[in-house]
Amino acid sequence: PLAVLPGTSLYEHKEDFQLVASETTPYEIVKSDTWSEDMLEKAHLLAAATNLFYNLGRAVGFFENIVELVQKDPVSFLEGFADWMMLHQGVYRAVLTDSDCWRPEEILPMQEGYVQFLLMRKHRESMLQAALDLIRYHFHYAETLLEDEVLPSEDFDNDEPWDRTWKTSPHIRLVPFSYEILDLLEMEEMDLEEFSELFRPVGSVALFCRRGDEVLCESMEEDFLTLLQNCDGTKTPEDIFAGAISRNAGEEIIRFAAAEGFIHPA
Repeated sequence: PLAVLPGTSLYEHKEDFQLVASETTPYEIVKSDTWSEDMLEKAHLLAAATNLFYNLGRAVGFFENIVELVQKDPVSFLEGFADWMMLHQGVYRAVLTDSDCWRPEEILPMQEGYVQFLLMRKHRESMLQAALDLIRYHFHYAETLLEDEVLPSEDFDNDEPWDRTWKTSPHIRLVPFSYEILDLLEMEEMDLEEFSELFRPVGSVALFCRRGDEVLCESMEEDFLTLLQNCDGTKTPEDIFAGAISRNAGEEIIRFAAAEGFIHPA
């Protein structure tokens, strides 16, 4: 928020700038001789939109590309986000401006909805899937850095993995994408338009997990994904695969997943 924090130089000289601020946290500016009420309100909403979309929404990795794609400047983009949240999503101003009301996972669908709204208004629906994939990738990458580390395990019972129940680690993320995630990771030097012209939305699911200070992001093969999606502690791999693959092939997948720390005995 626009604030005059006690102990700062601005606080000591606030009268010189004709600033009136709240005496309690968050010490927001409530009046200024040089700023009208409308200007202050606009600034408060811009600050709130920036905090939600950019900070809580983990947008540092994709913001520039998305703003360029929708042909807006950063300020008008964020002002539009605040307006869209209130007018199209029914979010009250008090909720919009209170960051304590929001969790990062609640921001992601708002980001996706707003970008879809802008692209449809510009009749650029063909760019939507690539744009949403980019947003989703950077969001989950940033969130994975805050997850507990998933460590390889050498200490697990290797006997009869086919007939026992397993649970998928709660610290991995399985994220669907419209494009192949490996193609998305190659777009460092491309903009979204070039990417969408070069690649086709063939679909993929990526595994995200943290190893040390790094994020592991891998495209999942179908059988491996089936295992990770269904290890809920109640079904054995024999139940999960239901004859779709051989026992030998299944046990190889299980041992690898367990060794990597992706699944654990239930």
